[in-house]
Amino acid sequence: MCVQLVAQLIVPAVNPNDVMQFLWQHMRCDVDTIHTAVGCSLDDVLVLVHLLLKHALEAGGLGGLLSSV
Repeated sequence: MCVQLVAQLIVPAVNPNDVMQFLWQHMRCDVDTIHTAVGCSLDDVLVLVHLLLKHALEAGGLGGLLSSV
């Protein structure tokens, strides 16, 4: 059910069976972009992304993360 809801948010449309692969590819692209822009190692970028996501979850989602900045 959750995958179908996420699939509905993606434009252009993605088959619900492909949502996880779609999101993973975008995460990899974002990590590569941060790695290039900041010049940190991939390990450092992955730790940064992990900490940002952890903080967002603890803050009650991305809305909570943005309001705490």
